[in-house]
Amino acid sequence: MGNISFPHDEAEDRNGPVVLFSAVDDGRAIECVISFEALHTLGADYYFLLPTFIAHRGYIEQVAKKLIMNGRFEADGRILIKSQDMQSLRR
Repeated sequence: MGNISFPHDEAEDRNGPVVLFSAVDDGRAIECVISFEALHTLGADYYFLLPTFIAHRGYIEQVAKKLIMNGRFEADGRILIKSQDMQSLRR
């Protein structure tokens, strides 16, 4: 673990509303999701999720990497970034 990369395959899911993106950890694909609330902490509104994700990609990827390395997976195997995760990295 630790060789984590992030392909640029992000997509909005308005049913969430969330942005879905992938991580690859030593060849293993991991589905990642960032909530609207987490994106809102970065200035997103409902209609501009993807542009906010792209503008803050590096920071979001840092948060996802930290969660992966800490084993913070959801029951379905995904990584879910919540608003409190965004704030915890800034401290």
